[in-house]
Amino acid sequence: MSRRSDAGKAARSCHSSPTGRAYPTYSTRWSGELYPLTPDYFGLTASDVAFDPDAPDPQHWLAFLGDLFETDVQAIATLQDWFGYAPSPDTSQHKILFIVGPRRSGKGTIARVLTALIGRDTVANPTLASLQTPFGLAPLIGKTLAFITDARLGSRSDQAAITERLLSISGEDALTIDRKHIDAWTGRLPTRFAILANELPRISDTSGALVGRLVVLVLVQSFYGREDPGLTARLLTELPGILNWALHGYRRLRQRGFFIQPESAKEAVEQLEMLASPLKAFIQDRCNVKPGLTVPVELLYQTWKLWCDTVGRKPGTKQTFGRDLRTAVPRLRITRPRDGDDRHRVYEGITLKEEH
Repeated sequence: MSRRSDAGKAARSCHSSPTGRAYPTYSTRWSGELYPLTPDYFGLTASDVAFDPDAPDPQHWLAFLGDLFETDVQAIATLQDWFGYAPSPDTSQHKILFIVGPRRSGKGTIARVLTALIGRDTVANPTLASLQTPFGLAPLIGKTLAFITDARLGSRSDQAAITERLLSISGEDALTIDRKHIDAWTGRLPTRFAILANELPRISDTSGALVGRLVVLVLVQSFYGREDPGLTARLLTELPGILNWALHGYRRLRQRGFFIQPESAKEAVEQLEMLASPLKAFIQDRCNVKPGLTVPVELLYQTWKLWCDTVGRKPGTKQTFGRDLRTAVPRLRITRPRDGDDRHRVYEGITLKEEH
């Protein structure tokens, strides 16, 4: 019998299948201790890869990551942390992996290797649009990981519903999920999301909460026209070594307590924030935010309308503008100071820049 290592908050044990094959599982504490094989162990997650503590380093995999990220060791380390986090039952980080890059940049290969590491039976492949449909969450029940491999949204998509469901699932909230022709299911989904995209999606989120959940990795090199059709097959032969590599990342993540956002993704994160909330882009472009500053409500709204005209957006009503503004600037207040015999409404905590 082979041994198994731990991979979670948890000491890692193993479980024998009816065919006699050993599958690694996870307990509820992290110790690094190896346990003997036993069919009596109950675990909620398992990897299809037989653990081999003496497996050689995955040279092809490490070379592949070097081709993708070159000298960006932060990005490689963050991906390593995610590879260890994804197979575990741990959802406490409340994070979503987001990888953006041009076509043929390696996103699909990463997804195939991680799927093989976790096991196809515990991986779902929804679309962003499917999350808004009545039965769109049902395929996620019992799934450890969900890959959204082509993050695109049509003009008719309910972006608020999609954002709400991504936040609820990643935040470990309990949900009631409708299922076709059977009773609804209520519980907490153990699903982590990994979103792959060729371009940054525009998902409406004035609060910025969703962007704050993302762990962003940026790929800049395309291998279009010089693909290696045998690459995935070679990488899958190194799964025991990749599993050890992933366990090392998860151990490091547990000791640190949080994911590190690579510096190389800083610009992409800022762009995602602007796409998610045009109001934040307006504030950054035209306003100063500081306690004690004031601006008339009507003046700020008219400036917002002019800004929307220049960027080709619909400004909405004054009421929706005020609601979204209070979300973007939590300390904002509306007062009615006296101006002689008149009173007018002003925002406190924000003003227009002098040049505007």
